[in-house]
Amino acid sequence: MGNEVFTLRKELFESYLAETRLQLHFIQVEDPEQFITSVEKCEELQMAINQVPDNLSEDQQNRIRSIIQEILEIRKQIDPLLPVLYKKLKDQYLQVERQQTIIKKGYTNHSLYQPSVFFDKRK
Repeated sequence: MGNEVFTLRKELFESYLAETRLQLHFIQVEDPEQFITSVEKCEELQMAINQVPDNLSEDQQNRIRSIIQEILEIRKQIDPLLPVLYKKLKDQYLQVERQQTIIKKGYTNHSLYQPSVFFDKRK
């Protein structure tokens, strides 16, 4: 049972590490959608990790700690890049908001379209 728990925790943390590496890649190439998807996967992995008991031997705990340390190092690289991602998301939001405003202006004032005074009503 102890080795099964360790193997499961180790696999979960290794998956978390892999996703964290992907996050670094996605933030470097400024891909907010993929970054957000990866962050959501990490949240799911974190919930799964929290459900696995951590009654491990000292050696097993040290191996897990080394994986956690790698994750933390990568996250330190990600932290300074977050403002660029926030700015890109804000720019995308403003672009979408501008497009929505244009559409609303063009399609909400149907009463503005009055027939011309010179419109020929004969058929």
